[in-house]
Amino acid sequence: MIRSLLLLHMILCVSIVFAQEPKLQPNPRTPVWIPIFKGVEKAQTVSTQPRLQQVYAIRIDTKIEGVSFFSTPKTNENYQSGEKETVRQQTNEFLKEHHLQVAVNANFFSIPKGEKYSLPGIADIGGLAVSEGTIVSPPDNQHPAAFLVSKTGQVLLKDCSDTDSDFSEIQTAVTGNKFILQDGKILPQTNKDTHPRTLCGISHDNRYVIWVVIDGRRKGYSEGATYEESAQWLCYFGVWNGFNLDGGGSTTLVIQGKDNNPVILNQPSDNSLRYNANSIGIRALPLSQQP
Repeated sequence: MIRSLLLLHMILCVSIVFAQEPKLQPNPRTPVWIPIFKGVEKAQTVSTQPRLQQVYAIRIDTKIEGVSFFSTPKTNENYQSGEKETVRQQTNEFLKEHHLQVAVNANFFSIPKGEKYSLPGIADIGGLAVSEGTIVSPPDNQHPAAFLVSKTGQVLLKDCSDTDSDFSEIQTAVTGNKFILQDGKILPQTNKDTHPRTLCGISHDNRYVIWVVIDGRRKGYSEGATYEESAQWLCYFGVWNGFNLDGGGSTTLVIQGKDNNPVILNQPSDNSLRYNANSIGIRALPLSQQP
């Protein structure tokens, strides 16, 4: 009788555990960072709860000599602010053309009616974009979340919805649509949609810049993430403040391979690389010894 009661108790306890709201369960318990360049590390993990998610991260130590940031410059010879700012380019092409070691897609953007994301063409970048001290796209209040690098090399995240702000001391900038993590706290979101995500954040001490990519829209491989789940992943990788960049079919993470050719780490949801309006990348020195 006692044995039967104990068995019933165990069944009830197990039932309670599985009835709880599912939480992200990264594997392993903490990120495993692998050095790929001096001051640059990568990590990869997967979660099956609350849904299948393949996640990639890059951690950049801004205090290491040789590390610098670069974003897409004005590439349209018929440049017009707010309309014709860049010629769209795949992120792997961006990395190779500018001799970068890591690159990821950046701002939201729009394209002329009738054009396709799968082909090159002109783009109107959403929000602030700065390349080598030159404003490529002005700020707007729909894309306020900005990652900024000053001309002295300092990195920060800032709300850049004020169109009258002075960016004369900014060397590099890209922006997204919203902050999702602030002072280590996940910001509640009413939008619960799941999509592929590209995220940007910085550590508590402002030393590390972390890019996170979550694949999605690929059943059996990775289904994407909500904003709040994305913020959880930022926390997992050591981010204190972070925001959401363009995602969906734009989400692309590329590194320089041993033969100097681009290696795409994630699996973009379009089954091909999208031509994005702009990307951001880093230059870093090679490791003295490859892992």
